[in-house]
Amino acid sequence: MTRPAGVECVDEVDIDDDRTDEDHAQGAIEAPPVVPPTFADGLFTGSRFFFWTLGPISAFAGLSLLLTIDDPWSLAGALRMLLGACGLLFALALASPRRSGCAARAVSATVFVLCAGYVVDEWLQYRSGARQPTNPGAASLEQAIRAFMVFGLPSLWFTLRRRPRQ
Repeated sequence: MTRPAGVECVDEVDIDDDRTDEDHAQGAIEAPPVVPPTFADGLFTGSRFFFWTLGPISAFAGLSLLLTIDDPWSLAGALRMLLGACGLLFALALASPRRSGCAARAVSATVFVLCAGYVVDEWLQYRSGARQPTNPGAASLEQAIRAFMVFGLPSLWFTLRRRPRQ
């Protein structure tokens, strides 16, 4: 294989700096930390994709839950009101995240409260011995703790630590 005139073959690149192989081996040279964006950072950025895919669905679900309440003073009626309001607040937060940051915080706080309530309910039933799950997908204290760790704790973090974008 022939090289064009004036092109040299360089086997090793020599970087002229003060670092040595010993610095690399001892960990003295650190790479900058990589902080991946969270799902919530992508969700509430004002992206039209997220708004037009999730906004109409959550608004329709929220309205349908609010309009089909039979008895608002029962537990089922209260949960329908809560979830319906969350659907509308979620659509509002997707539409304009800068102006409705409180809506996103209210939805995430509701998710945290529902997950915490699920853990408490399952703990009380476990303690009384009322429920013995037979299949792995059934509601259990273990499933409640998993849901709390996956959904409840990140929702609490988002609710308490979220800073509005400038």
